[in-house]
Amino acid sequence: MADRYWVGGTASWDATAGTKWALTDGGLGGQAVPTALDDVYFTALSGTVTVTVAVASVARNLNFTGFTGTFAGSSQVSIYGNLVLASGWTRTYTGTFLFASTSTGNTISSGGITLGGLVQFNGAGGGWTVTTNLTTTGNFTTSQGSVTVNSGLTITANAFTTSGTNTRSLTINGVNIVLTGTGVVWSFGTQTNMTLNASTCNIEITNTTNTGVSFVSSSVINVQYGTVFFNRGASTATNTVNGNSTFRLFKDRGTAAHTLSITGGTTNTFSNFDVRGANAGARITISRSVLATTAFVQSPQGLISCDFITVGLINVTPANTWYAGSGSNDTGSPGTGWVLATDAPARRLSTAGVG
Repeated sequence: MADRYWVGGTASWDATAGTKWALTDGGLGGQAVPTALDDVYFTALSGTVTVTVAVASVARNLNFTGFTGTFAGSSQVSIYGNLVLASGWTRTYTGTFLFASTSTGNTISSGGITLGGLVQFNGAGGGWTVTTNLTTTGNFTTSQGSVTVNSGLTITANAFTTSGTNTRSLTINGVNIVLTGTGVVWSFGTQTNMTLNASTCNIEITNTTNTGVSFVSSSVINVQYGTVFFNRGASTATNTVNGNSTFRLFKDRGTAAHTLSITGGTTNTFSNFDVRGANAGARITISRSVLATTAFVQSPQGLISCDFITVGLINVTPANTWYAGSGSNDTGSPGTGWVLATDAPARRLSTAGVG
């Protein structure tokens, strides 16, 4: 194990050692290319240069404190310890940061730098703690090992995913998750050997394009979430919820007409359900994707807050607690349990305080 300091000027981080690496900060170059046992530093003494990751590269700890140059390239960097990004340098790098440690106690600090590629955790027995807000334009993926994000932080990513069936866990209680992508932006359908602690997290889906997004949870077990908020503005695209989940708060507040599609054969439970279209011309249609029985369940003391929705074939319980709102209608064959404005007055009055 040794230290490696970049002293190579503007050049590529590749398999050629040359005079790029020194044992000390600003020292004499000519040392070997870093291995997975070496700590790698880019510092003020590295200069205002451009370092391009040209081949798959490795480091134990990777630290950018004091660096004023540019980090470029697209080849993967595998990190077997800590990542300290610090601030003051320019990132054009679009490759994957792969966290591959097989030991616990590793930390990740972003320094306010926005990453441009996949952030992946894949180390058997590895453990990482994210200690600062983190933003990437790529995905945040847990494949193996244990990842904890400190409470109160914000993680912004194209999507959050899990992959494979290796032992892995993600703890994001008290964390704000902002998902900016399209397609499947939350992918936790595969729960084999997966532990997800998300009961007090806040997940906000913000993409405003007219391309659909999907929130995919487990179809086998009930997963608990804090807040899930489809906050897509004037998007007309479909928002899809797949799996069995319990939500402390579920929100969909689009300003254009669109569909909230629930996968058939699932049951979702809500402490608070807040789905409201903007007006009669911008209703949100709640439907199911296939004909298998689909259900919404209200938790005790929960609040159902709906208006300007179109009720489809979703069965809701307890009956007479799901008031659709005075500006709502139905598809002509709504699910059971809803209270619609066209229902008998006595039934509407029984739930007037809920909607």
